[in-house]
Amino acid sequence: MNDYLVNKTGSINDFIYWWDKRKEKASLIIPDGTNAVRIMSVHKSKGLEFPVVILPFTNWQVYKANPAWVDLSHTDSPLPVGLFDLNKGLEEAGLNEFYELEKNEQYLDNLNLLYVAFTRAVERLHIITYKSTTQNQATVADWINVYLTNIIGDGETLYELGSLQSKQLTENKTDTTNFDISNLHFNTNPGLIKIKGSHKLKLQDNTEAALENGIKMHYILSGINSVSEVGAVLERMLMQGIIIDSEKPELEQKIKDILQNKLIENYFSGTLKSKNEAEMITDTGDLLRPDKIVFDTDCAVVIDYKTGKPNTKKYALQMSQYAMALQKMGHAQVKKLLVYVDENLVEEVF
Repeated sequence: MNDYLVNKTGSINDFIYWWDKRKEKASLIIPDGTNAVRIMSVHKSKGLEFPVVILPFTNWQVYKANPAWVDLSHTDSPLPVGLFDLNKGLEEAGLNEFYELEKNEQYLDNLNLLYVAFTRAVERLHIITYKSTTQNQATVADWINVYLTNIIGDGETLYELGSLQSKQLTENKTDTTNFDISNLHFNTNPGLIKIKGSHKLKLQDNTEAALENGIKMHYILSGINSVSEVGAVLERMLMQGIIIDSEKPELEQKIKDILQNKLIENYFSGTLKSKNEAEMITDTGDLLRPDKIVFDTDCAVVIDYKTGKPNTKKYALQMSQYAMALQKMGHAQVKKLLVYVDENLVEEVF
C-alpha cells in the first residue's frame, strides 16, 4: 500500500483497480521471530532449522529419463555423440552404463534432498505422502514406505515415531522490529484532473499483465505434445501455484485456439514423434534449444513460441540456425514456424 501511495495518484477508484490486479499475489516481508508459517522449497531451507516442519508433498519421482548427449566413440556408430532418453531401452543398444550412471546420480541427489528435508525440524516433523495405485515410476514415497513397514509394520496409513511433548513456553523472546503501515489518504475532490503520467502507469500495468500471461502460455505449450494434455498441464500449474483457479479457463481456451491453427494443428495431434526444448550442439560448439521439434514423414518441423508483438524479421536468424543444425543432422527438409502466443498468430519463416 505504501508502494501505491508513492507511485500512484491518490484516487480511491485507482486504488481499487490497482489492488484487484495484485491482491492474489501480494505479500509482506515478515521479520524473523514472528509467529507465522513460512513456506519454502527444500533447497531454500538448507542450513536453517524450525521448531515444526511439515513436508506436504513427499512423493516426487526418484528418476526422470531426461534426454542427454552420450559418447558413441566406443561404438560402431559413425556419429561421435548422440542424444538419447536415458532409460532402460539403452541396454539393447549396448549403452546401459550411461543409464545406470545417471540413475545412480539422481538417486543420490534425491537421498540428499530427503536428508535436508528431514533434518530441518527441531521438535516435530510431519511427513505427508501417498502411494498412487496408477503410478508406475518409483518415488520417494516408496522409499519411505519400505522403511516404515520394516520398522513398524504394514497396513497402516498413519505412522508415529517418538512421543508428542507439549510445547514449553519460555520468557526469552527475541525482540523484533515493529513496522508500521502508514494510513492511506485518498483525494476525494470530484474536480480532480488526472495527469497524463497516470495513464502511462496503467498502460505499463497492462503490458506487464500481458507479458506474464504470455509466459504462462509459453510454459503450457512447452509441456505438451497434443491438445489432450493441456488440461493436465494446467492442473499441475494450479497445484504448483503458478496460476490461480480463475485463470485456468481463459488460458485453456487460448491454448486450444492457438492449436487449432491450420499451420500447426497436425503437429499437436499426438501421433507424430516430437521433442520439447531438446538441446542441439552445432559443429562450432554452440548450444541451441528450440521450443519444439516435430519429426514429420518428409521433414523436420521446428517451432518456437514468442511473446509480444509479431516480429518475424527479428527471429529469422535464430530460426535459420535451428534449421541448419537439423539439416546437418540429416534432415534435408526443415519447416520453421513461429507462434506468437499473445496474438494467437502462427507464421512460417522462409
